[in-house]
Amino acid sequence: VDFTQAEMMLDFLKGIADGEPVSYKIDPILKTEGTELIIKQMNFVRRVSFEQYGQLLNGLADGQLPHISPLDSSERSKRGVEGLTKRMWQSLSWAVEHTDIVKEQVAILQNMNVYQDALDLALTNLPEPVEISPSLFIVIGGRAGAAALDGNRIYIDILIMTYSRISQNRPFMKESEFIEFFAHEMHHIGLAKYHQTKFGSLSLGKDQNRMFQMLSSIVAEGSASYLINGHRDETLMRKNLKLPADKTKENELLCTFEELLNKMQNGEIQTQEEYDKFNTLMIGQGYHIVGSVMLWTIDRAEGMNSVMKVISDPRLLIPVYNKAAQSISVKSDADKIYIFNPDLIQKISLL
Repeated sequence: VDFTQAEMMLDFLKGIADGEPVSYKIDPILKTEGTELIIKQMNFVRRVSFEQYGQLLNGLADGQLPHISPLDSSERSKRGVEGLTKRMWQSLSWAVEHTDIVKEQVAILQNMNVYQDALDLALTNLPEPVEISPSLFIVIGGRAGAAALDGNRIYIDILIMTYSRISQNRPFMKESEFIEFFAHEMHHIGLAKYHQTKFGSLSLGKDQNRMFQMLSSIVAEGSASYLINGHRDETLMRKNLKLPADKTKENELLCTFEELLNKMQNGEIQTQEEYDKFNTLMIGQGYHIVGSVMLWTIDRAEGMNSVMKVISDPRLLIPVYNKAAQSISVKSDADKIYIFNPDLIQKISLL
């Protein structure tokens, strides 16, 4: 596990707290592999540069939120500046005042042997065994708590994990939770490799490929969240995802998911900018919530064999879910379970 970036950031934050000159420490931080991963993760749904991140760190050193201009007029660039100047600025500012807490959390991971336990947990929840050997990084100062990138690199942002718990008045993460977070991201890497082997020869048009990739992303986030972090338990799943019992939030997201798939199928999304605009509601926990709820519904009605069938082939997600949802709805009118339009199932079958 690589702690280089986290240790350099801790030194930088401690220097600010002690009133020392620290600007000279920023460039080496920007050149670390950990910071590269932070920037890459932000560029999934935002547009952010190393220069902008450097502006953020310089502002932190000066004790004043900097003015950071978007790289262009796109929605991604606007969200990039928002990500830097809101959540990331807040967490880093908090860290300057609480370097001792962040250092303690880093030390917990330094004294653990998380790799093999996380790998075993990740592979247990795949349709078939695959060989993966990801590199693990502990970082400080990103937007997401964890991410899998480039097919083989995973990071956990110990600051975001700690700051989120403080903000929500929740206890710090236990060792088992750290293992689950790494396993969650390892699961993504293993499943992506499995899907690439199984579906690498699929020949799809642009719209169909977007549909397949969205289905795959929903299945990936849902399976990791529901099986690994949620332990196949509805109560824990809802607690982790902050889902109200009345199903309003999840049904709104399921409806958004259906609308996006229909727009893709109908050729209504021509550019990346249009996709980003339509996909806004799914960003954040949207993919995790939709995937978890759909797999939980399938598990509840049909069990793990059907769940694994869907994880194995994302094209089966909606037809298998619909069958399960209709079965549950018949048994209990109070469930208010979302049902997809049958026409969409026919369209997806063409993939």
